[in-house]
Amino acid sequence: MTFATLFDIPQEDRRLLTRWADVVTSPVGPGHLVRSLDEKIAIFREFNDYFTHLWNSRENAPPSADLISMLAHGETTRGMDPREFSGTIMLLTVAGTDTTRSSIGGSLRGLNLFPEEYRKFRGDPSLIPAMVDETIRWQSPVAHTRRTARVDTEIRGRKISKGDKVILWHLSANHDEEVYANPGHFQIGRESRQYPSASVTGSTGAWGVVCPRCNSACSG
Repeated sequence: MTFATLFDIPQEDRRLLTRWADVVTSPVGPGHLVRSLDEKIAIFREFNDYFTHLWNSRENAPPSADLISMLAHGETTRGMDPREFSGTIMLLTVAGTDTTRSSIGGSLRGLNLFPEEYRKFRGDPSLIPAMVDETIRWQSPVAHTRRTARVDTEIRGRKISKGDKVILWHLSANHDEEVYANPGHFQIGRESRQYPSASVTGSTGAWGVVCPRCNSACSG
């Protein structure tokens, strides 16, 4: 688990990150991971208390190479607001956990559905980076991203005003027939392109691609 290592979380606690990430993205109600809003809030508090304790312990210890210590001792971050710290860690946890699992599972499904690609990949380990990039395109581990328009603009005749909320659907963009031939085909070694899943700015967009790319490459 990439972020468990970056956070230097004790080995016995590392599965908590997966649980917390699942709770963040889970709907509330019968049949779901959390059955009530109160339950979800209680788990959020558990998450916040855990990382507040980590922050305090690293703040009172000599600087080390883990991310929490870097934030606690960094010149521009050591005085960060507790809510900002909690929100940042939560975003990183979800971005690094959920997308990694989705990408690794997606690569296995793609190789299973397209046996000719599996044979090609198995015969040439140098294709691992290309396989990972194609997985991110084909699987699209990030479903969508919302941003706020900073200026008035127009896209294909549709006017977007400053302040409008705009959603990029990665799965749709990554399967755009105008851009990709046979977009539904899992094809290792496609002509290199900057996939929308890999070009989103901001902490979640960046880490949501970097982590599955690194972990999938290692798994490959």
